[in-house]
Amino acid sequence: MALKNEIWAGKKILITGHTGFKGAWLVMMLQQLGAEVFGFGLDLDSSNRLFKEAKLSALLSSEKLGDIRDYTTLSLYFEKVRPDYVIHLAAQSLVRRSYLEPLETVSTNVLGSANVLIAALNVSSIKLILNVTTDKVYKNDSSGIPFVETDRLGGDDIYSGSKAAVELISHSINSSVNKTGIPIVNVRAGNVIGGGDWAPDRLIPDIARSVSDSSALIVRNPTSTRPWQHVFDCLHGYLLIVQRHMENPKNVFPKEINFGPADSMSVQDVLDIFSEEMGLVWETSADQSLLPEKKFLSIDSKIALETFQWKPILTVDEAVRKTAHWYKSYFDGENPHTLVQNEIQWFLEKVK
Repeated sequence: MALKNEIWAGKKILITGHTGFKGAWLVMMLQQLGAEVFGFGLDLDSSNRLFKEAKLSALLSSEKLGDIRDYTTLSLYFEKVRPDYVIHLAAQSLVRRSYLEPLETVSTNVLGSANVLIAALNVSSIKLILNVTTDKVYKNDSSGIPFVETDRLGGDDIYSGSKAAVELISHSINSSVNKTGIPIVNVRAGNVIGGGDWAPDRLIPDIARSVSDSSALIVRNPTSTRPWQHVFDCLHGYLLIVQRHMENPKNVFPKEINFGPADSMSVQDVLDIFSEEMGLVWETSADQSLLPEKKFLSIDSKIALETFQWKPILTVDEAVRKTAHWYKSYFDGENPHTLVQNEIQWFLEKVK
C-alpha cells in the first residue's frame, strides 16, 4: 500500500526517540511526505551520529531534548505541540547493555513508556499512539517457529523482559485510564538494519566501526539467524497504520502487529555480503563475554499483510546489500543527508 502525500500534508507527528537510528530515518521520511515533524529525544552522542551528520534538526518544526522518564518536561512538550499522532520509539534498545545496566533499562523502557502513553492520553489533539516495541517480547524457546501476535510474552534478558512489560503496561493503561478510547497500537519489529546505525554491540554498526577504525571485528555467534529487515520496511508498516487512521478514524485496529521479513539470515551470511559489497575482508575475533543470546528468532506478519496490505519491499539479501552500499558510499565521502534523502525518495517511489 502506498503512502500518500496528500493525506500526510500538514499533519503534526511527534516522535519520541527522534535522534536515534530509526528516528532519524523516520524524520526524513515524514518530511518528504509533507508532515510537520516534532521530536522529543536524548541529546546527541556517538550512537546517534546519523541525526547530527545528516543535519536532521533543520527538518523539524521543533524538538525538545530530554529523557522520557522526566514526566513534567515530557508532558509540557506534548501539550505545547498538541500533535495529531505520536510514534513512540524512545527506548534503551540494546540487549547486551541491559545486562550491564538493568535498572536503567527497566526504568527507561517501562516507566518512560508509561510516561509517554499517559502524557499523550492527556492531550486532546492526539488521535492515535503507536507504541514501538520489538520482536523480542516473545517467550523464545529457540524452536525457530515464527511468533504470532497471540504467542506468550516473556524474555530471559532484561531488555526483552522490559519490552514485554511495556506491552502489559500499555494494555493496562488502555483498559483503565484511556477514557476517550484513543487507539494504542503496539508494533513489533526487530533486527532493523540500514545505513547510519552506530549503536554499540550490533553486528552492522560493529562492521562499520571496524572499517572506520581499521580494527578487528568482534563476532558473536556467527551461526545465529535473525530476521534482518531494512529500516524502510518497518517504518513503512508503522506509517500505514497511522495513514489508515487518517483515512478513517473509525477503523478498528489490532492492538498488536508484527512487521518482519519472510526469511532470516545467519550472521556469517551478513558478513559475507558486506565483504563482497565493500570489497573488504575483516580480521575477526570471537566475543569472549559469553552473554547468552537466542540462536533463532522470526516473526509472522500475516496480520500486517491482511490488514494493511503490508509486505517487505526488500528481501533479506537486498536489505543487507542496500545497507552495505550505504556504508560504502558514506566511507567514500558522500553526504549523509543526501544518502538518506535519496534512499527515501527511492523507497517512496517503490511503494506508490
